[in-house]
Amino acid sequence: GDEEDGMDETLCPVDYASAGQIVDDEVHDVLVRGLPKGVRVTAIMDCCHSESILDLPYVYNINGDLEIIETSKNEGISKLVGAGARFLADGNKKKAMTSVTQGMKLLMKSGKGGDSAAREKTKQTRTTEADVIQFSGCKDEQTSADAMIGGQATGAMSFALITCLQKNKNLDYTHLLKEMRKTLEGKYTQVPMMSAGRPLVLEHPFMI
Repeated sequence: GDEEDGMDETLCPVDYASAGQIVDDEVHDVLVRGLPKGVRVTAIMDCCHSESILDLPYVYNINGDLEIIETSKNEGISKLVGAGARFLADGNKKKAMTSVTQGMKLLMKSGKGGDSAAREKTKQTRTTEADVIQFSGCKDEQTSADAMIGGQATGAMSFALITCLQKNKNLDYTHLLKEMRKTLEGKYTQVPMMSAGRPLVLEHPFMI
């Protein structure tokens, strides 16, 4: 299939009990597929299990050095290199071994063809001509928290996005995602995600 975890994501409309849920394949077909070059769509999906709700092929993850990682293989290599650098820098064998273990698991995962095959299929079938960008509240396996902030009900990711843009309207995509994660870090377990229909120029300022 085209899902790394083998499961589709869905939206639950108010009449889902009678009309059913809306599967991510349908969301992609209605909102994304066929959009021409020159069109820009920015989707904010502050809901549970939302990382791949638009089925966009390029999912970005950002480490502490703002390195963009698109596959488990690359992330595994990054962790292994980081482990070596950490050990050389401070001699912390325990932390270095933790990174080595995590890196090997990611490399084994990608080597089995699971997420790599699914990601490649998604790239082949769902890459877009239009600029389609999605910010989601969390990873597919996570939930997005409701929050009461300043006496107002809001989504935690929505709050983080608005807060970051109010502080700096000129953030590029890389720094916006990183700042959103920093805003929620330590308060919520969810990790905001960013995905796109085609490779992004991440140094460009965020725009709608």
